[in-house]
Amino acid sequence: MIQNERQYRIAKAEARKFEEAIASAREREPTPEVHPRVHNALIEALESELAVLREQVDDYEQEHE
Repeated sequence: MIQNERQYRIAKAEARKFEEAIASAREREPTPEVHPRVHNALIEALESELAVLREQVDDYEQEHE
C-alpha cells in the first residue's frame, strides 16, 4: 500500500522497470540453459508483480485526486 508521494514516485518508477523487463523477456528466446517453461514463468511472475504495483498506484491516485 502506497502511503505517501515518495512511495508513489518509487512505485511508478518500479512499474516502468517491470514493463521494460517484461518487454525485453518477451523479445528474446530463452537461452539453452533455461527451459521455455521457466522463461514463461519468469514473464508471468513479472506481469503479476506489475499488476500489483499498478493496482497500488491506481488506488493512491484515486485517493489523492
